[in-house]
Amino acid sequence: MLDKLANLLNSLKFLNWTRVAELGAVILILIAGLVFYENRQKVYDSVGANKFETYQAMVLSEKTKAKIDEVVHRVPIVLGLHVVEANFIKNERSTAYIKLDDYELEKGYKNYKANKISNPPIFSENEYNNHRIIRLINGEFVCLPMNETIAAQFGPAAQLNVGLICSISIPPVYGKFRGYLTAYVKKDYREIDLAQIKIMLLALSQEIYESDLR
Repeated sequence: MLDKLANLLNSLKFLNWTRVAELGAVILILIAGLVFYENRQKVYDSVGANKFETYQAMVLSEKTKAKIDEVVHRVPIVLGLHVVEANFIKNERSTAYIKLDDYELEKGYKNYKANKISNPPIFSENEYNNHRIIRLINGEFVCLPMNETIAAQFGPAAQLNVGLICSISIPPVYGKFRGYLTAYVKKDYREIDLAQIKIMLLALSQEIYESDLR
């Protein structure tokens, strides 16, 4: 007991007003962090409401839809194009427009759409999905196997002919993210096909933004 008391007294010798102040600052930071974490949804809602108070749904013109349809029919390696809108206020993503040219893929999408209860979230507990979204927000061209994306919910049959899902943000620049444009790519793709798809998606994404979202 006397040894413990002696150790405590020795520890107190190293304390001074500066160290006490530093310790107090650390404690305050920890408390503030805890309070923020416990009320994170309220803080997010408050910031989101102010930042996106002029938010408008993504509505594509008939001209833009016709352009998307034409690309799907013209490019054999692409089985479909999907325009996805991001709503950060509700933390959800939804389809602004989709054109599919593969029977199983279209069937799987229609079944998914008919049975879904609500729109899927932009960010979720799935860290892999969150990382993909962050890459898109940063303006990256992202290609992944279909079963590693949310489109896996279309079912196994929908993946029979799809090799990759490649996406680019709308618009294709950092800081103006409204959603993303996805191409469903055939399994027999080549690397040169991906380079061409990237160029195609960049141009189409910019055209969507310039024509319908500015």
